[in-house]
Amino acid sequence: MARNNDGKRETACGIVVEPTPKRTKIHESMENTIIPDDVLRNILSRLSAKPLMRFRCSSKHWNSLITDPCFINSISRRMILMHSGLTGLYAFDPKHQNIIKLTYPFEDQIHKCNVIGTLNGIVLLLLEKYYYGGPRIFILYNPLTRASKKLPSLPDPCCLLTATTYAYGFGHGNIITIRYPCHTCPSNNTYNKFNVFNLKKGSWTVPKTTFKFSTDLFVHQVGIFLNGFIHWIRFVSNKFDIVVLDVTELVVSRIDAPRMKVDCYNPYFSVLGTLHGCLCMSSMWCNGFDLWVKEHDEWSKQYSFRLPFYRHGCDNCLDVSIFEEGRILVKDEVSNQIIMCHLFERYYDIFKCAGEMRVANRFEYFEKGVKFLVGKPFEYVESLLSPSDICHV
Repeated sequence: MARNNDGKRETACGIVVEPTPKRTKIHESMENTIIPDDVLRNILSRLSAKPLMRFRCSSKHWNSLITDPCFINSISRRMILMHSGLTGLYAFDPKHQNIIKLTYPFEDQIHKCNVIGTLNGIVLLLLEKYYYGGPRIFILYNPLTRASKKLPSLPDPCCLLTATTYAYGFGHGNIITIRYPCHTCPSNNTYNKFNVFNLKKGSWTVPKTTFKFSTDLFVHQVGIFLNGFIHWIRFVSNKFDIVVLDVTELVVSRIDAPRMKVDCYNPYFSVLGTLHGCLCMSSMWCNGFDLWVKEHDEWSKQYSFRLPFYRHGCDNCLDVSIFEEGRILVKDEVSNQIIMCHLFERYYDIFKCAGEMRVANRFEYFEKGVKFLVGKPFEYVESLLSPSDICHV
């Protein structure tokens, strides 16, 4: 083996071998250096999700630091998942007032994306490929890590594809779909039934429970989960009522809505939400909204909020979303602004959207002649949890 002038060795095959660097005292001292966990956490907290996930594989100790619940809580942000158009999905950080465009599986192949709910930082997406009767794909998706898991397909009889509309809910680890006929379709004993997907079991079941309400009058496809029940607003005979599903027993009932003034031409901007563990419902007017709260089986109007602008006519209604801790998100597509109202502190923040993000009120969607308003924003707390792991939580 010949040696070059620069110290490199060349084999008979012409392969150049770099000389092994000499070990110094600095190298030896660094090997014995132990970085305190507090310093490591400080360094790791400054990383984005992708390199953070890579560092989990560095060592068992680093993995335990990164997956520690206290560390995850310290770096997690409270985010809001928002729609822009039929398929655009954005994560809005109200604290730092920035918006991140999200990419998700099958994005370029679908007609409509809807958010059904969230659990431990994982979002349940429903992707629909075509206008009428196309495949419905359920995906568990982590907006922070962009990891996803496709769930088994919804087992629909083929005869339902042209005569059925759907409502959805998510709670207690169960995905609930309700299929029912349009009011223009003849009755059929396969209608008005549930499909239930249990995340732990990983399979769909069809319980014997039937759904006896006229559900083609649901205002929103996606229900609100609270204390073991999923709630949907229904608009019947120019007034609201609320359909309630017990997720555990699969028993359906109804409760009265608050006695509010109803805009019969545009009831779709009245929404349900939760506030301090209580069910609440909004009532819009031209430059503000009222918030009704249900406590001890009684509704009462507890909050009224006036916004700094005026919108005339029902076509310019503002879109309201209710979050916990007294925060109300208002989307104004006229000015392309997001307003975050803080009920208890009585102030609001205004965020002007820029770039490709366009604020849009929940888009009207007609399915088999039935009008729905979809695109509800959802609040979630960032997590490093894998979509596959959530099935075992």
